[in-house]
Amino acid sequence: MMPAYPGLSGRHYLSLDDILERAAPSLPSDNFPALERYISGREKLKTLLTRLMEAPEDSHEHQYALQLQESFNSSRDSTSFKLGGEQPGLKPLLKKYLKQCSLRVENICSRINESIQGGTEFSRKLAHTAHMCSRLSTISLLQCLSCHKIESLHDDWKQCLITYGIAISTLQRAERLLASVDSNAEFLSELENPGHQGWDPKDYPDRLLLELENNIAIREVQIRIAHQIISPSSNKNAIIQLNMGEGKSSIIVPIVAAALADGEKLVRVVVLNTLANQMFRLLLNRLCGLVGRQIYHMPISRSITLDETKARKVLDICKECMQTGGILLMQPEHLLSFELMGIEQTLSGNAELGSILTQTQRWLDDNSRDVLDESDEILSVRYELFYSIGLEKSYEHSPVRWCLIQEILGLVARFATEVSEMLPQSLELQKSPSNGGFPRIRILKPEAGEKLLELIAKKVCNAGLSELAMWRLPMNLREILFTFLTDSKWIKPI
Repeated sequence: MMPAYPGLSGRHYLSLDDILERAAPSLPSDNFPALERYISGREKLKTLLTRLMEAPEDSHEHQYALQLQESFNSSRDSTSFKLGGEQPGLKPLLKKYLKQCSLRVENICSRINESIQGGTEFSRKLAHTAHMCSRLSTISLLQCLSCHKIESLHDDWKQCLITYGIAISTLQRAERLLASVDSNAEFLSELENPGHQGWDPKDYPDRLLLELENNIAIREVQIRIAHQIISPSSNKNAIIQLNMGEGKSSIIVPIVAAALADGEKLVRVVVLNTLANQMFRLLLNRLCGLVGRQIYHMPISRSITLDETKARKVLDICKECMQTGGILLMQPEHLLSFELMGIEQTLSGNAELGSILTQTQRWLDDNSRDVLDESDEILSVRYELFYSIGLEKSYEHSPVRWCLIQEILGLVARFATEVSEMLPQSLELQKSPSNGGFPRIRILKPEAGEKLLELIAKKVCNAGLSELAMWRLPMNLREILFTFLTDSKWIKPI
């Protein structure tokens, strides 16, 4: 039995929150070589415009400079970059740059560990020898920047860990630059994107974690498109068309989903059935590691049997997904099936279950924000869904309704030949090359159409059709029927 000591706490370990209660270390400033001097093109023009804007000689020169600046800004997406000639010293410079980035990451990591361990250098060595040091990995430290933990993080530690993350991001970029130095296209694509353009990692730590997790650098154009989706200028539904290879599904959709999933809205990423598995794996890789988001999947179809308990559980899962900042991956048929399920249950007499489902649908309509990938396909009329209710029965007047149509078309083909002989300039007739085929008929003048209608109406009123015995009707009713079929004033416009 252990003796009871007044100072002994009930918890015999230090949590990460306890460790981060200590003061954060001060970090050194950056001092990297300017790699951008190997790019010629946009930077030189930007420098020239800046000099022209600073000291215009008169109002005309100032106006000219403003117009050049507007033209420069509008052409930023199409600006071309190229290497300024042969660069024999480029590879050694990249290796030196990579080494400096690596040393900076190691320096920051060492200072963070010293701050976490606390005490003197002798006590830290003693704790290390006794294997009693706090064991913290880079991943466990960076996970403190995720949406679930950053609120409890002190400002000094937040700034420290963001600086640490930026240093690792710079190291990853240096590795990519060195790996692509032999390919001009890949090298320039990497070099022209210094990273964190159009956004600040301090304001969007999720994006920094996304970059670190996947060893990528988000481009400025991707950030602009993501902002347009997150906050459309019209404050209405928006559709944005992107070229292939712009990172629509792999970069922009995860950025948008993570930004919108703020605990106040349920974010639903809607994808086609053929792309569902690919998108599910992509979101797992992008958002379920350092970013710390959960991906929910709720396949709903008519084959699923729900009761009141399960229907309430569906709403609970949606609320849990919203409150935890999760992402709900859906398919168009799942959304339509759930929307029709409540109506079907209500019409089938299960009022309580139908009420729960319709209330859940109403909650989804009020609290959801949908991100559609391949919206042109998803919003197509092909994704309409119908639920048949009740016993199966035939259409009214079937199959007579189809037989009558076929018989009338047969009369059209028969009398079109007579009309073309009577009025050769008013109707064009081209017989089908195959037996039993319907001829190609073009009515060129109104009198041909009127004559064709008259012949068909006379045949119907005098001889009738196979399913309509007109000979039983008196003559005066046949005359009324003929007038009804041929006089356009009896036909109401649609």
